[in-house]
Amino acid sequence: IPIIGKVGAEVAASTFLTLYSATSLAVKKKSGAKKLVNFGALSGILVRRFSNAFVGGISSGLGSLLLSISFLGAVGCWFWSLKELLSKEE
Repeated sequence: IPIIGKVGAEVAASTFLTLYSATSLAVKKKSGAKKLVNFGALSGILVRRFSNAFVGGISSGLGSLLLSISFLGAVGCWFWSLKELLSKEE
């Protein structure tokens, strides 16, 4: 985060997800392309988090993910974007 300086990865990720959900997901009227891009971007973030966490082993990786505020936030944003993608509203 350029304004604050050096912060931990968890704080930076949580800040990003907060700003992302406020500026992108919370917008009511989005095109189908925007909904698809949001879903794809969040899917990519989750895939990367899963792959990085399970390098050390399944049990330790799953435990670290479930204790991560930014991972849980990413999962919440992913479900939010999935819901928007599947909704019929424009």
